[in-house]
Parts: sequence; C-alpha cells; structure tokens
Amino acid sequence: MLDLKRIRKEPDVVKASLGRRGEEWAPAVQEVLEKDQHWRDLTTNAESLRAMQRSHSDNIAAGKKAGADVEPELAKMKEMSTQVKDLVEQARIAEEQLGAALARLPNLPDPSAAPGPEDELVRTVGEPRAFEFEARDHLELAGTRIDM
Repeated sequence: MLDLKRIRKEPDVVKASLGRRGEEWAPAVQEVLEKDQHWRDLTTNAESLRAMQRSHSDNIAAGKKAGADVEPELAKMKEMSTQVKDLVEQARIAEEQLGAALARLPNLPDPSAAPGPEDELVRTVGEPRAFEFEARDHLELAGTRIDM
C-alpha cells in the first residue's frame, strides 16, 4: 500500500509514476487526495466543535456556581453534542472510504522498470527450448492435488 503522506506531499510524482502502469491510475490518485481532504475536513470540524463544547462546559459550570440560568447553554450543548456525533460518524465513514481507495492503488514501479503494461516482452535472451513432447503447465501436471 502506498504511503498517504507521500501522496499528499508529492501527488504529481506519484501520478506520473503510476501513469507508467496505465492511464487509469492518475484519476485514482486524485480520488484518494479528494477523499483524504474530505476526511481531514470532517475531523477538523469535529475537533473544533469539541473544543467549543469544552469551553461552553466551563461556562455552564461557572454559571451554576453563580446561580445563573444555564438552560439555554445546556440546550446549545445538547445540539453541539449531536453535531459532534454526526461529524465523528461521517469522519469514520470517510476514513473507511479513503482506506478502500488507497488499497486499490498499486505500488509504484521501480524507476528502472520498463514502461508500459506488465505483460510486455522487453527482450528475449537465448533460444526458447524445444521439447520432444507437448509442454504442460504446473496446474495440469498437479491434477487433483491442487484445489482451485
């Protein structure tokens, strides 16, 4: 799996490198970046709302000590609490989607690897061996010993 920090830091390098594997990978990298940004936005919003919730909690405690009416603050706290729960749940879902999109990306090819599709014949060394019989693959030779 590719490192998300590297994708964030060098998106163009990652896109170009995966572009050597095929044209379909550049949009996939962009999708990962968009999902990552969405998850980060949701997480940031949830954390800032939690910080506001803590400060309101301190205000409620001070108001109770002073004997003031804290009902409006309590109602606001309940509303904030449901918003935080919603944002946390959305962030969890966004993180799962990000992980799934990231898992679909292949590893970066080595810079010395030949460009193009993986099954492209780059060179042939020597002459292919000629057998006096028909060559069979390993699955055919193993028969029922291998359960596919």
